[in-house]
Formats: sequence, C-alpha cells, structure tokens
Amino acid sequence: SKCMNLALMVNKFLRCMSLTLKKNKTTNTRIGMNMKTELIQGAIFDMDGTLLDTERVLIRCWIKSAALHGFEMKEQHALNIRSLQYRFAEPYLKRVFGESFDYMAIRETRKQLFAEELQKNGIPVKQGVLPFLQFCKEQQIPTVVATATPKDRATRYLEEVGFLPYFTEIFGSNQVKTGKPFPDIYQAAAQSINCAPSDCMAFEDAPNGVLSAFYAGCKVVMIPDLSQPDEMLQPFLYAVAPNLEQAIPILKEAIQHG
Repeated sequence: SKCMNLALMVNKFLRCMSLTLKKNKTTNTRIGMNMKTELIQGAIFDMDGTLLDTERVLIRCWIKSAALHGFEMKEQHALNIRSLQYRFAEPYLKRVFGESFDYMAIRETRKQLFAEELQKNGIPVKQGVLPFLQFCKEQQIPTVVATATPKDRATRYLEEVGFLPYFTEIFGSNQVKTGKPFPDIYQAAAQSINCAPSDCMAFEDAPNGVLSAFYAGCKVVMIPDLSQPDEMLQPFLYAVAPNLEQAIPILKEAIQHG
C-alpha cells in the first residue's frame, strides 16, 4: 500500500540519509519534465526553511537542548528530524541515543530556547518570499501554509513578519492526525482551497516535507535550505529553485501550460 511504501521510505531516509550542508549554488532545474501535469490552481508552502529562515535556529536549539539534558546531538541528527512529526522523530532519536533519551522533555527545552532566540533577534525570513506571494496574489492563486509547527504559533510568526494577509489558510501539525512525512497535511491544505492535490504546487526545503507533498499528489518544488537534493530525493521533485523569487517562472509556466 501507499502508506506502507511511505513508511519504508521514511525508515530508509532516516537510516541512510546522506544530506550535506554544502552550499552548492542551486539553479532552477526542471526534474520532472516528463510528469503528466494539470494546470496548477493552488500553491502550498512549508514554513520553517521555506518562508522563514528559522531552520538554522532550530538546529542550534536542538543541539543545545540535548546537551543540557546530557546528550551529544550532532547537526545531522537535528537535520534528519526537520518537519518530522514527534511520533516519528522520537523513535528515531531513541534509536540513535538509547531509550534514556527523554524526547518530550528535550523538545520542551528546545521550544523554550527557540522562543527566547526569536524574541531576542526577531524572526528571519527567506529570500524572495514577498515577490512570490505578491505574484500569487496578482494571479489570484490561492495560497496555503502546511507546517510542522502548530497553527497558533505559525499564525503568530507569519503575522509578525507581515506574510499572513497573503495566505488563504494555515494548516499546522496539530490539525492532522499524522504529520509529515505522511501526506495528510498537504491533502487537507489542498481540500481547504477546493483543489485536488494534483492541481497544487508545493514548495518545500527538506526531505520529510518533500515526501509528504509528493505522496499527497502535489507537484513538489524544492527550495533547498540546509541541504541540497540528492539522488534519493530527486525522483520526488518536479523542480528545484534557489529561492522562491526564482521559482516564479516555474509556477507561471505551470498555471499557464501545466
């Protein structure tokens, strides 16, 4: 079944993901040019790492929180749980650090550290977001956020940086039973704008989110943040762009020609 295949894929990703922090220059690349496409009628966005430049902060806070609890978390461990729902992140980290790893307590400390850092330094945004959202507004393309962050907090962050008025709906991890990398949140996001997932283009920065959007049926454009798409990830991608502004031509073509 699809869910079983996805579960196996997630397990494979978490066991042997070989992502890198190398900041290789990314150019617009059409990967899935042979994919059968319909005209795109909606745009769905991940938040952390795609709209907001918060993944680096989250990585630092995970490592610091783990250290405060007596565990030496590596950057790669934190990278592997980006956008990953707790029900998948917890067993992964227990497999790495042992059963004594108190995931819920460490996550709570991470949340506190993250909130303190954002309060101190503000919420950083990713390059090219506003021009992209303005393009969507001009073209009357409905836009939805599908984030691993709970809805209330995501709404607050997006309001603070001035992006909230551009979105039709916000979907957080607390609104679906099974979070990323399973497809529920992208399916719900598409339904909220009365679109089939196959009529939506999804914008993601991390592998777990890419899997979620792909298995929902969306056309996935990766906007790499802390990792570039490797050979394992490329089959799930429709296109790659270095930032959202440079993804405008990809969306423009898809809404006009499919």
